Amino acid sequence: DDAGTPAILAGSLVDVTDQHRATEALARSEDQLRTMVDTALHAILSIDAAGTICEFNPAAAEALGYTRDEVIGRPIDDFLPEAARS
Repeated sequence: DDAGTPAILAGSLVDVTDQHRATEALARSEDQLRTMVDTALHAILSIDAAGTICEFNPAAAEALGYTRDEVIGRPIDDFLPEAARS
């Protein structure tokens, strides 16, 4: 009105409880997977469609004999014997 008193109040509420729970569950799941990969005794490498190494675990680092910085971003073929290359 002319005095500045609101005549109508509008608003909405959104319950994000389920979304929050799902986000927390996903984070726990990702943590569990990371722990499994990091503690695995076998080498695990993630390679993209072009054959570039995107990620690998400590067992792979030990098997390859290289540090993380030396491996990430390089083609997998750099670490395979000639007979095993595609």
